[in-house]
Amino acid sequence: MRAIALNLDGYDLLAGIVLGYEVALRIASARRHVDDISFASGIWTGYGVAAALGFLEKHDAGQIAHAISIAGAEAPANLPQGACTASSVKGSSPWSTVAAWVASARSRVGATGSLDMLDRDAVYDTASMLKGLGERWSISDIYFKPYAACRYTHPVIDAIVDMKRQHRFVGSDIRELTVQIFPEARKLPNSVRPTSLEDAQFSIPFTTALAAFYGESGFRPMTVAHLGDSDVLALSESVRIEYPDSLLDHFPKSTPAHVQIVLKDAHLDKTVTIPIGEPGNPLSRQQLTNKLQDLAPLGSKKCFARAIAEHVQGLGNAGETNVQEFNFLLQLA
Repeated sequence: MRAIALNLDGYDLLAGIVLGYEVALRIASARRHVDDISFASGIWTGYGVAAALGFLEKHDAGQIAHAISIAGAEAPANLPQGACTASSVKGSSPWSTVAAWVASARSRVGATGSLDMLDRDAVYDTASMLKGLGERWSISDIYFKPYAACRYTHPVIDAIVDMKRQHRFVGSDIRELTVQIFPEARKLPNSVRPTSLEDAQFSIPFTTALAAFYGESGFRPMTVAHLGDSDVLALSESVRIEYPDSLLDHFPKSTPAHVQIVLKDAHLDKTVTIPIGEPGNPLSRQQLTNKLQDLAPLGSKKCFARAIAEHVQGLGNAGETNVQEFNFLLQLA
């Protein structure tokens, strides 16, 4: 962990993370939305990584600027999402991070990039990139996923989990299930019988069916065993998905969905505009800790998940969190 070699305290580490998010998210949100735009996070992750490393390693402004421009130029060239087979590559953020790490090292020894690469008004809304700088931090607008599935599926899962909690039905009680969702969700593969976990995570019908049978536990984590569950697959094949005009122009600012369920003796419906985990409907610290523990490896290592959560909450308090001890816990977990 670079923080150890740099002898950083928890406050410095947090500041670097916040600055990285600020640079990356401002650039990402300033991109012009055109038909062929890709929302893959690997396209813009490297900008933030280069900025964070530059801050943590105390590079001068010129070195950081060149690192950011090199990282942006060498980011993965993700194609726009389409109705294609799901891939474990996903948004290519890992490779984008590696490219930024190398860019930071190169700029430190004199490598240069195109410093005007973001000054293209046809590609970026350059005014919005700087609007409110220093007044509001972009990290406060990020979301946390409560479920191991694509963000697009979360309003549907929320709706089903809530209806199951209120009406106490099980998956086998469902006669009909209809999902109305924002049109951009058409771009997902939406396989009704996914062949891999990635395929399943990008499938609205499959995640809908999985939520109907298992609720939240089906996603904490989703497992290969779920792919062969005959009851889930049968319901997945029967899920009706609609993309009404009323849900146009909501994404990416929001991800709304409306779910209708027909039972033997009841018709249920639920609309979710802001899924759990979004800034407007945030997870509590306890819920975040529970997620970390649920997704931790089985056995005694769950205790390390609790310790990690406690250390994260103390990072900003001077003298309370030792970064070296924190890194040791991450390795053990």
